Formats: sequence, C-alpha cells, structure tokens
Amino acid sequence: MNIRLDHINLSVIDLKKSIQFYQALFDFEIVEQGDPNLETWAILQRGESMLCLTTKNIRKSTDEDYATIHLANHFALRTSDENEWSKRFRYYQPETYYPTPHKYPHSTSWYIKDPNGHRIEVVAWKKDQVQFDPNPYQNRSGGRLDKPMIEFPIIL
Repeated sequence: MNIRLDHINLSVIDLKKSIQFYQALFDFEIVEQGDPNLETWAILQRGESMLCLTTKNIRKSTDEDYATIHLANHFALRTSDENEWSKRFRYYQPETYYPTPHKYPHSTSWYIKDPNGHRIEVVAWKKDQVQFDPNPYQNRSGGRLDKPMIEFPIIL
C-alpha cells in the first residue's frame, strides 16, 4: 500500500488574495473552484502538490480551545531551484516568522507566512536530494534501533 499526502485544506480570510499569493510565489494554478461570486473555496495545484483554500466564518477560540486542540505548526513546500526562489523571496518580501534563510547541513529553509498567517517552510535541498545524516534512529546509549520507538498504541 502506498500512502502519500493528497492535499492540505487551509481556512482563509480573503480567497482572492490567498490565490494570488500562492500563484505569484509558487506558481500554483486553480484547478477547481466554488462559485467565484461567493468566494467559498478553490483547489490549487502545482505538479502533484495540492492546496484547498476555504473561506470560513472567523470565530475566536476560547483559551480552553488552545489547551485541548492541536493545530499544524507549519507545512513545507520544496523548491528545486534555490536561485529562482531567492529572487521571488526578495521581490515579494513575504512576512517571515523565523530567521530566514536558515542553513541546515543538507538544506536551506525560508520560514514565511501567507496572507492569513499560515506558516510555510520553503525548503531547498542540496543537489535537490533529500538526505539526512546516517543513523537517524540512534538510542540514548549509542546503539541503533531498527525502527522509531512508539510509546502509544496504534490501531490500524
């Protein structure tokens, strides 16, 4: 069985402004849209990556909500052309939320926000190859584990 992420659905305040942001910075195209007069939703696609943007009535969460509900911290988009992305980043100057660009051993990341405040990490891997240092599942005593430790029951 092959599992992969199909799409991310983001609630937005201004659908038109959000579509323009993802089109300008990332070349996403509208592939499906609800009634444009109602500005309810749109599906954007770039290659195999899809975003669904949905306008929602904005509600304020209570403090209790924050204690019981976990939200996504950010999502990441991968670029294969660091130079082109750097040009767009400088041209559009999106709001950032972390020192940007940030160099890692095998990649460089930019941490930006979309017009709605959604956090996005844009990643450029060296030689466009995802890689990590050897032995990612090292236990505390230095021995290698065959798989990550899972401390909660998983029901499939």
